[in-house]
Amino acid sequence: MQHTIGIDISKGTLDCFELSSSKHYQYPNDDLGQKDLIKWIKKQDAVLVVFEATGAYHRSLEATLARHKHPFAKVNPRQARRFAEATGRLAKTDRVDAVMLAKMGSILDLPAQEPKSENINILRELLTARRALTKDNAAAKTRAQTTVHAVLKIQIKARQKQITLQLKQAASLAGLAPISRQSGKWQSKERIQGGTAFFRRAMYMPALCIIRHNLSSKQKYDQMIKTGKPAKVAITAIMRKLDVLANVLLRDDWMWAEKPT
Repeated sequence: MQHTIGIDISKGTLDCFELSSSKHYQYPNDDLGQKDLIKWIKKQDAVLVVFEATGAYHRSLEATLARHKHPFAKVNPRQARRFAEATGRLAKTDRVDAVMLAKMGSILDLPAQEPKSENINILRELLTARRALTKDNAAAKTRAQTTVHAVLKIQIKARQKQITLQLKQAASLAGLAPISRQSGKWQSKERIQGGTAFFRRAMYMPALCIIRHNLSSKQKYDQMIKTGKPAKVAITAIMRKLDVLANVLLRDDWMWAEKPT
C-alpha cells in the first residue's frame, strides 16, 4: 500500500486527507492556497496525490502539481463513487470524499499519471466552447422556426449571425487567419499573427505532407503558385484547410477518411 493524500476539490477549498497520519488539512483553492499545499506535500515521503476530475476546478491544481513535478492520480468521479459504495461509505461530504480518495489510491495502488501540457488543456477548453456554440446554434434555429413575434425574430437572427462569426474564428485562434493592415490609402500585405505559435509550428509539417500526398491539396497549392502567390502563402492556406477540417471532425465526432463512406 502506497502513501497517499486524497484531495476533494471545490470552488473555494481543497480538503485534504493524509492516509498515513489520518489527519485532515484544508487550503483555499487559489494561488496562495495551492502554494501552501505544495509546501506541505513536499514534506511527505513519496506521496501520491489523488483527486477527482471536476472540470474547471481540478485543472488549476493539476497544472500546479505538474509544474512542481509531483505525482498524482486523477480519477473518474463515477469510479470514485463506486469505490466508496463498495467500501460502505454512502455519506458524501468534502472530508469523507478526501478520505475515500486517499484510500482508493492506496488500496488500488493507482499509478501516477503523466501530466498533460497546458496547450492540451487550452485546446480542450476551446473545443468545449465550440461545442457549446454549436448547441446554441441548433437551439436558435429551432426558436427561429417557432417564433412569430417580429422583435424576437430580429433578436434570434442577430444571435445566429453572432454564433456563426464565433464558430468561424477557429483559424484566428490558431493564428492562421490573414490580418489586414491598413491606414488611410496605405495598405500592407495581409499577415498571419496572434493565435498559438505552437499550433502553427505543429501544422507546418502536416501541411507539407498533405501537399505531397493529397491530390486536392496539391492542386490547390499548385494553383496558388501559378497565380503568383508566394510559397509561404500557399502553405498557410493548406494549414488553414487542415485546421478547419480538424474542427469539423471534432465537432461532428468523425474519423477522417480519404473518401466519404
